[in-house]
Amino acid sequence: MKNLFLSICLLPFVYVFAQDNQFQSTSQLNSWNVGFGFGQVQFYGDIKEYDWYPAKLGQFKEMRYGADLSVSKMLNNLYGFNISLNRGGFAGIRRKGGECIGCNTGHNPIVDTMSVKFEGDYWMSDVSLVYNLSNLMIKTNNPFGKKWLFLGEAGVGLIAFRTLQTELNSNILVAARGYNDFPGMNVDNIETKARQTESLFKLGLAGKYRLNDKLDLKASAKYYQAFTDLLDAAAVSGKDVNGAKNDKFVYFSLGVSYKIGNKKLSVEWYSPLDKMYHSQKKAHKQIDGLTKDSDGDGVADQFDKNPETPEGVSVDGGGNALDVDMDGVADYLDADPFSNKDAIVDEFGKELDDDGDGIPNSQDLELNTKSGSLVTSQGVTLKATGGVSSSLLPSVYFSSSSMSLRNEDIKQLAIVAKTLRNNPDLILVVVGHTDSYGDVYTNYQLGLDRANMVINHLKDVYGINANRLKADSKGETTPLALTPAIQVEIEGRGITIDDYLSEINRRVDFEIAE
Repeated sequence: MKNLFLSICLLPFVYVFAQDNQFQSTSQLNSWNVGFGFGQVQFYGDIKEYDWYPAKLGQFKEMRYGADLSVSKMLNNLYGFNISLNRGGFAGIRRKGGECIGCNTGHNPIVDTMSVKFEGDYWMSDVSLVYNLSNLMIKTNNPFGKKWLFLGEAGVGLIAFRTLQTELNSNILVAARGYNDFPGMNVDNIETKARQTESLFKLGLAGKYRLNDKLDLKASAKYYQAFTDLLDAAAVSGKDVNGAKNDKFVYFSLGVSYKIGNKKLSVEWYSPLDKMYHSQKKAHKQIDGLTKDSDGDGVADQFDKNPETPEGVSVDGGGNALDVDMDGVADYLDADPFSNKDAIVDEFGKELDDDGDGIPNSQDLELNTKSGSLVTSQGVTLKATGGVSSSLLPSVYFSSSSMSLRNEDIKQLAIVAKTLRNNPDLILVVVGHTDSYGDVYTNYQLGLDRANMVINHLKDVYGINANRLKADSKGETTPLALTPAIQVEIEGRGITIDDYLSEINRRVDFEIAE
């Protein structure tokens, strides 16, 4: 509580030094306001049925109406003063008698504690100190973008009133203020005299909603406590509402407030502390931008043209992902990061192939290749003989009784795989062959196993669709070399010509499917 009190006391001095270069004084902002409100008045005093809410008896209601006119001047962004004029009425009902405690000599306790009602009207003026509650806290939004504002008021004033207190169910006068009162007479014939004037204390809370640069919607609740117990014309009673001896009432109103002046902005809607906060926040943001690297690409956010680069992606000095072939597709998204210069590519960075022969347009010497044709690395159609392209599709050879691929034959299969990729419509028959050793059935199965071994290699290593490869076997029935029966030593190593010729027959060939 002590710290809060010190903060409130010191804030005006903080505001004096917090004025920025744009607004050195309130002379550069509108500081005058004129307002009008209309609302209801609830009385709390000796003649009051309930402590906290209004009572009603037939057409007689405790809640009455009031209106106010006010002029305010803000001395700075925190403090100001307000002068207001209020016109209204108040009323009360008491249906139960009370016990007269501490009655004055000569006072009639029976009269003072009987069931009565009263009603009165008043003129009231007051002057208040206005405190801008909204500027007690720093706003994180735009300092000129606020829509709501809350003000507190505390002040003193004078109330000039007339009051008639009558019996509850008749117009027989009990007591009066501001009238020539004769207890027991009918109030229909009563004469007025000068209003009775008393001083009072005021506390208020107001909320404003900005409609535009000049006009605000205003709602307020004001508490008034008079330095008298005679607003209801009852001086003594056992019904002192809420334990208070002095009469009081509350005024709730809704109205508008108009900003006087030719400036666009108003003092009460501007907070230099907010301005300082946003200026410092902007400066911190700029400083952070020099070092902060949100995407971790090594380029600070302040200079990063693409601050959301995926993790691990290489970028240039501007924070853009590298595009080595400059085809417009970043390398980490580019299916072919080494496209030819000026090549036209698709959204994945792959160069276009208009005739679908597997050769990019920039390398294709024949842009109208017929679908399914075998082509060279430059896209030129190859002519096949006997259903087999001997110049492009090499055979694969095996050792005796073996299905294992040798290193030199694995390299040959790379040529077959490339041919299949360059010709997406090509379907091959993979034919296995054997030498003449062994029986015919065993050799047929061995040839089929060799064909399947080659197919599995092309599928597993190069990703060739198995539906484009069909296994077949001719066993020993179609030898490429006819092996002679001679046995000749070659260079003393125990290798015969028969061994070399038999290896030629132990192979897998590729034929184009019809």
